[in-house]
Amino acid sequence: MTVQEAAERATSYFQELLAGKITDIWLEEVELVDGDPDVWRVTLSALAPGRVSQRGLAALAGKDERIYRVFEIHDLTGRVLSMKIRTVQ
Repeated sequence: MTVQEAAERATSYFQELLAGKITDIWLEEVELVDGDPDVWRVTLSALAPGRVSQRGLAALAGKDERIYRVFEIHDLTGRVLSMKIRTVQ
């Protein structure tokens, strides 16, 4: 699986799981898990449910109220193994 395929699989899963509740999904990070080259770790963010995307300085200051999720995806099967909340400070 390529980096792009791992990102697409995580995004698709995120959209299916929270159908209609999230918008404006961004890819934040993609990496192979240390010690397990068969697992991709993909971090995505999305606009929190019920929020409107900010523009300009508000967006840069992190006022968008984005939610962050980390997905682990098996390289060979494409199966999503986990989804965890990531807190960004």
